[in-house]
Amino acid sequence: MAATMASAGLPSLTMQCTGNFPPACMPNSSREAPHGFRKAEASAAVRACSTNRGRSKVCASEQAVAAAPRGPDGARRVRYVNPATGGATMSLLDCTLVEIDAGRTTAPFRTSSHAVCAVVEGTGHTQSGDATIAWGAKDVFTLPSGQWMTHYAAKRTRLFITTDREILRRLDLLEESWKS
Repeated sequence: MAATMASAGLPSLTMQCTGNFPPACMPNSSREAPHGFRKAEASAAVRACSTNRGRSKVCASEQAVAAAPRGPDGARRVRYVNPATGGATMSLLDCTLVEIDAGRTTAPFRTSSHAVCAVVEGTGHTQSGDATIAWGAKDVFTLPSGQWMTHYAAKRTRLFITTDREILRRLDLLEESWKS
């Protein structure tokens, strides 16, 4: 079941907890369940978040990603979805929060979509093709299309990733693959 931030007194935004690979494995149709994805009940965790701390939106996201099941590479992922359609957050952009434990590396993946990654917390690096991007809290970096990519977390890390995969999916130009 998807959790909404509205249940914590916040604007209506649904977070779909997923237990598979990176955002590169979203469904071909915005209404179908992604291959291998599982939804986790995060409503109680979102409701338990205190809105008195001034961090209510951040807290709700932290609680939702903590309730998400781990994927095969150990990372937890929460995809933000439009509660009215069950599709992408915005009509042409997809947003995901990824939590990677210290010392872990995500499974290699590549996609025809582009990504902007904001480091919410943690340190590590991303390998994209032959390039290595070192990052820390509050850094923002981009990822090109078509390269094999992995994220490594030196400390527990949360990445907020926005991609253009939805527009490519609609144009039937989206290509995605991953290694286990």
